[in-house]
Order: sequence, then C-alpha cells, then structure tokens
Amino acid sequence: MVPRINSKIKGVATQRLFAAVCEAYCVEEAKMADKNNIPKHQAIFGFLSRVRLVREVMVGVLCEDEPLPRDTVQHTAAYKALIGFLQTMIDNEIKASEAQAEVPEGESLAQKVQEMRDDFHKTVALRAKARRVKKKLGKDGANSDSKYRNLSKDRIENLRQILFSGDRIPLKVRRKVRKSLNGNDRQAFFWQMLVDDSIQEQSAAILYSLPPLSHACMDFRSCDFLQWVRAIELILYATHNFTSKTPIESATLDQPIKMICYSDPSAFGLIQLAQENTQLLRTIFDNSWDPDSVGDDQCCIFAVCTDDVDQYVNKEHCSWLKDFLARAHDIGLQLKRRGSYQQRLELYKELRASHVGEGMKSHFFSVGC
Repeated sequence: MVPRINSKIKGVATQRLFAAVCEAYCVEEAKMADKNNIPKHQAIFGFLSRVRLVREVMVGVLCEDEPLPRDTVQHTAAYKALIGFLQTMIDNEIKASEAQAEVPEGESLAQKVQEMRDDFHKTVALRAKARRVKKKLGKDGANSDSKYRNLSKDRIENLRQILFSGDRIPLKVRRKVRKSLNGNDRQAFFWQMLVDDSIQEQSAAILYSLPPLSHACMDFRSCDFLQWVRAIELILYATHNFTSKTPIESATLDQPIKMICYSDPSAFGLIQLAQENTQLLRTIFDNSWDPDSVGDDQCCIFAVCTDDVDQYVNKEHCSWLKDFLARAHDIGLQLKRRGSYQQRLELYKELRASHVGEGMKSHFFSVGC
C-alpha cells in the first residue's frame, strides 16, 4: 500500500520553510513545559504533537539518506500538526500587522506594514467568493482524505478563485518591495516570506487543471488568510502525495470533525468511532514513548533545522552545543543558513554519542549557557 507520507520535501525554499516550522514548533513545545499538555478533545495528539514524532517526521522528509517517516497514523498526525502550526503563525502575523496599523502615526513599522498590505490589495482583486467558500469547503472536511488528485471540479474551481483570480505580482515588483525592507519589517513578515519563497519555487503544475502555484496572484503582503491556507496545503500535502488511508482515519486526524459534525445527527456514529480510534492510537504511542528523552529530541531538531545558533538553551545541553558549534566550524558546516540537513544529522549523531544522558530529561531550549 502507498504510505501516507511517501516522498521527501524537495526544493531549497520549501525545505527551509519546513525546517523553520519544525524548530519553531519545538521551541513552542518547550514553552509548554508540561509533558502531558495534550487536551483530550484534540484529535490524536492535538495541535502540539509529541516532539519525538516531530523529530522522526523531520528527519524522514528532510534528510536525503534517511528513510521516510514510519507509516503510522501518529506520524501523520505530527505532520498535520506542523502544517497547522505554520498556518497559525501566518494568521498571527496577519492579525499582528492589522493591530499595529491601528496605533498612532508615530509607529513607522505599523504604518509601513499597513501601506504594503494596502498596496498589495490594490493590485490584486479582492476575492469575496473565496472568503465565502470556506464554509462550503468545510462541509466535507471530516470525510476528506486529502487526495488532491481526486478533488471535485467545484473544489478545483474554488482553488482557482482563491489563488489565481487576479494579476500575478511581477518579479521586479517583488524584488523592489523586498529590497525596501529593514530588519523589523522582515520580522513582521517572517513566515509569510518563507511561504512566499516556497510558492515561487513551485514552477510545475501541482494539479493538472490549475496553473503552477508560482503563478498565484499573491505575495508575502497578502492578508487573505484563506489564500495562505490553500497554498500551504498544496505545497505540503498535494506535492508530496500526502494521503489518509480510510474515512475513519481522516475523521480522526482532521479537526473539522469537531467544528462541523457535532450538530449533524447523521455523523454521530462516525464521531464516536473516531473518538474510540483516537484513544486507542494515543494508548499505543504512549506505551512506547519515553518522556524523559524530550531534551534529546529537541536537541536533534535544533541541530538539523536551526539557523540561529545564538538562542538560549538549557545549561545541561551547553557542553554538547559548544562541541557541536566547534565541530561544525572545523568541517565548514554552515549553521546560520538552513541546509545540509543530512550532514547536520550525522554531526548530531557523532557528538551525541559522547554526551549520552546529558540534559535528556530537560528541555533543550531554556536559559543561556
């Protein structure tokens, strides 16, 4: 049978995007600090998945010499949780810039962000239909199996309206706008710029009846959240043949079942079965998961994904970190720009063997060395 996640993530920009998501997700998980922080109403492991699963998914899709992630529903849940985390970060950026735009005129960053967004929406037609279609798309959310190649004609047309109904932003305009950004501006658009780079990398048609995603009428200034959601889904689901294997599995993994189906009496049987399936999957994984290894999992994610070697880590990991940085310098491994994921993983393995037990029970991200 075809595995649920059946290909590596390809493309320099898309790999950097996914690596950034894994690291940020890991930092957020460390902030939670509670090893049992998963709300019981969330599907499988919820919005914050077990960091061990994140580590295994990250290694499987980014490191070229490693096998793909294991073909389990738990790993599928982690992959989906990462994508949901990215979409939340995009939503937060949009809301933050909108809030900043309401402050007094003295705040130049807020003014600049709002001006850039206003300028973007002057050049691209507003898609009122795209906003209304979200409710329509949600109607079959619990039974969707994420196989984009089987999308209905109506849904294909919805994607066309959301992503391609307007003028493509010329490359010269993109470059000019980005060149005008300072450090604070870039931070305000951090996740949107990463996704936009990945969008521009998608030069081949993902779906046979749609243009390449690089032709989408959006850039990093877009504040249409639905645009970002659909673009991310196409990049990280459709391009990698991501699938769920059964309707029950889809219902178990997809959050829309909670938001949509509880008011539909005909869906109660499916909901009950999904809840039972969720509890079983949690039990299976928890029996094999060692919560005391969380620091080691975070350490691995940091080593493979980071481009910020100066961030604070727990003092118990400082010895390993100093050796890691020194060894990377000796072999010419660039750590301030994401890439060389397999080489980073090998270096992590090499050094971790000599630091066994150090900090494994403590979160990697904490206070400074």
